Amino acid sequence: MDSAALNKTTPIFLDSNLGTETRGEVWASKLRKMGHSEIYLATSNSRDSISNTEHLKGIIGKNPTVLRQILKSKDEYIAIG
Repeated sequence: MDSAALNKTTPIFLDSNLGTETRGEVWASKLRKMGHSEIYLATSNSRDSISNTEHLKGIIGKNPTVLRQILKSKDEYIAIG
């Protein structure tokens, strides 16, 4: 994925556990440094177990109702995880 080609306000949803050595939180920080502003961490982990969250727009569970509320006014989104 070439994040430079994405609109910087396209919502990006990252799972915390991506099944790799690099956690979603680390990718979120990198995406924020590239200028993306709509970065959400979707996780079943407790909020207390996640550190360094200032680059996130929000931490959401894996509840589709919350996701639909965020996306109802968006034309596109990216989900990774």
